[in-house]
Amino acid sequence: MKPKVYVEGGGDSSLDRECREGFSKLFEKLGLRVQFVACGPRDQAFKRFRNAALKSDGTWPILLVDSEEVVVLPTKKEHLTNRDTNWQFPENVTERQVQLMTTCTESWLVCDRNALKDYFGQCFKEGSLPSTHNIEEKDHHEVIEALKVATRDCGKDKSYDKGQHSFKVLARLDPQKLIGLTYFDEAFKAIKGHTQT
Repeated sequence: MKPKVYVEGGGDSSLDRECREGFSKLFEKLGLRVQFVACGPRDQAFKRFRNAALKSDGTWPILLVDSEEVVVLPTKKEHLTNRDTNWQFPENVTERQVQLMTTCTESWLVCDRNALKDYFGQCFKEGSLPSTHNIEEKDHHEVIEALKVATRDCGKDKSYDKGQHSFKVLARLDPQKLIGLTYFDEAFKAIKGHTQT
């Protein structure tokens, strides 16, 4: 069965398209053609994933959401059910179907400084970004705020805004810069394991 990834992000027709394109282009660079479904808020992503997991439509549903917090519990499913208390996974859902961006999409973005410089231009202040060492253990507010500081001299329309810029930068990322991140590697392996290239 081919994977179908229900991802947190988007929210209107324009952002949905950018979200799908951003994730698709990132994984295409790794040789994977994957269907991404932009679901808007994380609760909607979970609901759509859960509905897909409860029915059989010939695809293998995967949930991809921000962890929001550092993962300390043994499994991703436990982390999410503990954090998002209204989330109950169907019994047939495996750990490989639950994938995380830790602690947020921006943790991936800051790993590719060249993509950020290419997108934001000369106004981009790379020195304002946190080290990528243990980036998956950094507070998501810290990472997002650092991106805002790094781009605040870029002007009103170009300083970092999650909705306006995240998916456009995501599409430019070199995935090799993300290889080695625990949760990116897990997502890549789970998707690759069910993708015919």
